[in-house]
Amino acid sequence: MLSLFGIVVNGAIVLFDFIGMLIKEKTGQTKLINKPFCGLKREEFIDCVVEGSVLRVRPIALTTLTTAGGLMPLAMGGGPLFEPMAVVLIFGLLYSTVLTLVVMSIIYTILVEKFNMKIHRAQNTE
Repeated sequence: MLSLFGIVVNGAIVLFDFIGMLIKEKTGQTKLINKPFCGLKREEFIDCVVEGSVLRVRPIALTTLTTAGGLMPLAMGGGPLFEPMAVVLIFGLLYSTVLTLVVMSIIYTILVEKFNMKIHRAQNTE
């Protein structure tokens, strides 16, 4: 379960960071500003979230499918300890991929819109 949580959280962080990068690019700012929707209109903000989710479908799906494919031999003949673990990881990854791309994007938009959550993006240390 811990490895599943780690993979899911990593996918969500990558998605949100990419959405933040799109917002920053659209505003033309070098740093995200702490205004509602980072100074964008609501529709522009939602477009950034949707575009970010759509653009990240392939990388997140490929990561999930390669991990699931790598676990298939373990699920088919890994013994009484590893077979159930591999099955849980495979189906958990497939389910969490959909949740990450769809549900987390919706929750992200709701948190920003209704609760005025501030959007922060990791700063480069270059």
